[in-house]
Amino acid sequence: MATNIIPPCGVTYACIQVWLVTFCFFIFQYFLMGSFYLSVTALLLLIIVLYYVVIPPVESQTVLEVLGLSTDRDDKYPPVYAHRGGGYDAPENTLAAFRKAKDNGATGVEFDISFTKDGIAVLLNDETVDRTTNGSGYIGNMTFHEVRELDASKYHPH
Repeated sequence: MATNIIPPCGVTYACIQVWLVTFCFFIFQYFLMGSFYLSVTALLLLIIVLYYVVIPPVESQTVLEVLGLSTDRDDKYPPVYAHRGGGYDAPENTLAAFRKAKDNGATGVEFDISFTKDGIAVLLNDETVDRTTNGSGYIGNMTFHEVRELDASKYHPH
């Protein structure tokens, strides 16, 4: 499969044009603004100029690659990753959340790792355990044994 790389020149040029027009508009307003009518005229000119700035369409093969799809693959949908395991059906960053994410059709999960005082990696997004557990304090000040005693479902609605 050959990969086509689209040169960013067209998009970059369009972005520079929009930035320059906007910059000139604000300079005009700051230094030369004399009346409401001049402001409306400048705004209309800006709208007309922006209307004619055209960003070229992206090739469909590039879109498929960005979405994680390929014409060679059988599946028609992009991969779906559950943030922290989902967190709605089960407490975030727990094995239960990862299992529920799989049951709900996720193709992967995103999770966060923090380290305890004794250097053990645990799944936790925050610096403290206050928001997601029944405990309180910094994860880096706790041992793995102390973290294991915490209840990750304390504040979960289900």
